[in-house]
Order: sequence, then structure tokens, then C-alpha cells
Amino acid sequence: MESGNPVAGESGDVALDPPTRGCARNTRLQVQSVGLAPATFSLSTSSPSLTVPDQRVTLAAAEVFQFDVKAASGDASTVEGDLVVALDGSPCCGGSTGPSTLQFNLRAAVVEVVPTLPRRLDFAGVEVGGTGALSTEPLLGLPADFLQDGAQLRFSPSDAGYQEVAASRASMLDCPALSSVTVVGDGVPAVLYGPPEVNFGDVRVGDGIELDVAVQNLSFDEVQVALPGTDFTIVSTSTTPSVATRDPQGMLVRGSRSQRVRFSPAAAGPITGQLEATAGSRRLVIPLRAFGAP
Repeated sequence: MESGNPVAGESGDVALDPPTRGCARNTRLQVQSVGLAPATFSLSTSSPSLTVPDQRVTLAAAEVFQFDVKAASGDASTVEGDLVVALDGSPCCGGSTGPSTLQFNLRAAVVEVVPTLPRRLDFAGVEVGGTGALSTEPLLGLPADFLQDGAQLRFSPSDAGYQEVAASRASMLDCPALSSVTVVGDGVPAVLYGPPEVNFGDVRVGDGIELDVAVQNLSFDEVQVALPGTDFTIVSTSTTPSVATRDPQGMLVRGSRSQRVRFSPAAAGPITGQLEATAGSRRLVIPLRAFGAP
């Protein structure tokens, strides 16, 4: 670069990041002011395959301006064009005036082989309240049940049902043919299902109250219902008369039942517990709340 130039940048040929055929890709370039006074310039290109910022820029001494050049591939194996930096006649370097334009040749090779990218992401049979995860790059246009977490996409269905969404890859928005991906989520009813909470209300110390807690089992595994704690007990109906017990109770396969729970406060104040139902590796926890009244 000649000493009279008030700005400097990449000289001669400039290699751009290669776009995939039929797509566009941005490359970050920069120019820098090297004079003692501010330099004002604009950018342009005569190539229909290249896009540069349409703006005038003024740089202070030693200031750097970064900008993106978009290269859109067509049928040719390369994308090529000029980048013209048109300068105002700013004084420089002891009062001299630098040249009015700087010109660079931009070139990019087109990637012929399209990377193998999944066109469909399928979350099959995720239980309501559960989560499924797949590895993928960041996607845009997803509804609330889908959450992008770094390199993973998670599906946590709030209701049972089938969802199909047309999403876009964030890194390929300039290539619609490759950016689109179909995301499918199939939410199924939870295998173990019960109320979100059971409140026994106020009960005097020494007294007791019994409530039925409905638990549904949609699996082929036998469910065991347990109730760890001191103030809550399971009321077993397998004996006559029924008795309060801390032993786990069995539950029919693919059925539902009401498990009777007894609350007998030993002391005054707020008391919490939980009813636990397990079926194979699945576990359902139902919070229990009550208040021991003096």
C-alpha cells in the first residue's frame, strides 16, 4: 500500500469464506485509517454476486472499520468481484492528498458437496412432564415446548399431542433450501399420573383425617406406593378393617386407584410430606401439605 493512502486494508486478492452452491455466506473484512487526519470513504462493488454495506464511513486516526461481504453462489464454481473503497480527498501524510479509490479483487470457491444435514428431528413418545433431547445446531422458530440448550434441543411437552414445526438453522438463513428443518414432538400421557399436590388442611394434634389420592398407572409394570415420613400413613384396604401402615402398597398394572392417606399431626405447625409411586425406573412424587392445629 502506498504511503499516501489515508486508509489501508487487504491488498490485492482477498479470499472470501466459500459458500455452498445455491447459498450465500458472509465474510468479515476490515479497513483501517493510517493517516494523521480523519478519512471518509464508501464501499461498492460491481459484482451482482457480492453485497457490501451501502454507507459512508469516517474513521479517526488508526481507527478500524469492520464490515461483512456477502457472497452468493450461482452456477459457477467460483464467486469473484471487485471491492472499491472510494475515498474523499482527505489531506494526509504532511499535507498530501491520497488517491481517490482503492480496489481489491474478492474471490471465493463454491463448495460443491453439500454437508449431510438432518432434515427432520423427531421426538417420539415423550411423556408429559418429561424431557427428550437431541443434538443439533441452534434453530429458530420453535414454540415453547422446545428449548435450545447449547448443542442440544430439548422437548418437554406440557400436554399430550402431536406437534410438527417448520424451523430454520440459525447458521444458514441465507440458504432456504438447506436451512429448513422439520421438528416433530409427540407428547404422550405420563405413565404415572396424580394430582400436583394434596392439602389436608388444619387438623388438631392427636386427631386424624383421611383423604383419597388418585394415582393412574398406564405402564405394564406393577406400581409400588410408599409414603415416607411420620405424620402421614397409608391406609391399607387389603385387611378388614383397614389399617394405617408404612409398608409400600402394590397397585394393578395399567389401572388406576385411589390410595387412602391418613394425616395425624404429632405437633402443631405446618407439616409437609410426599406420596411416592414407582413403576420400574419411573417415579411419581405427589407433595402433601397440612397444618397441625393446637
